[in-house]
Amino acid sequence: MQRNRLANMVKNLDAGSLPWGLVVSAAYDAYRVLECLRHGEMEAIRAVVSGTLVFAKDARALLARRARVQRNRVRSDRELRERRLLVPALSAFREYRRLERLPR
Repeated sequence: MQRNRLANMVKNLDAGSLPWGLVVSAAYDAYRVLECLRHGEMEAIRAVVSGTLVFAKDARALLARRARVQRNRVRSDRELRERRLLVPALSAFREYRRLERLPR
């Protein structure tokens, strides 16, 4: 899940959105790791770290795929936001917190 989330960002976000998306993603990951530490969920931390490492290993191939995806784009990130298909980071974070409160 971690690797796929990062890969989808790299492939699909436009050049103006990608840097901010990666910064927000790193903050989100740090929060998740701290929450997992607090709850003693070491396997979840390993999954985040492992997914991030696989993502980094695949970076060159992802950048090649990004070039193809970006060449064939039909909709901008702005249009996707207007259609509510791309949500603001704060909305995503709130949803994560809401889901976190559900019984496990």
